[in-house]
Amino acid sequence: MAYPLIESPLFNTFWVDGKLLDRNSEEVKVFFEPTEEMTYYETVRIYRGVLLFLEDHLARLSKSVQGVENFPVDLEYIEKSLVEYLTGLNVGEYNGNMRIILTKTHL
Repeated sequence: MAYPLIESPLFNTFWVDGKLLDRNSEEVKVFFEPTEEMTYYETVRIYRGVLLFLEDHLARLSKSVQGVENFPVDLEYIEKSLVEYLTGLNVGEYNGNMRIILTKTHL
């Protein structure tokens, strides 16, 4: 059975394929619908605006992909995108979680 990738987001913006998008955009809506596509995700804790243990999370995400579908994962790009996204949101001292989602069609 397929499940949505995102259940209850905190902010109304999403970083999808290198673009900052509104929650109601067509490109984001697919993440709220069930899918049969193989998905990989890591949930990273944000403490005072800092992504904790990010390198470990990204390494685990890459290892998961390599163990199943073996498509290329650009960890530097993902890390850069996460920083840009958080900077754009101006989260400051925010505490919470961020979910990183990869599929073969959405890297």
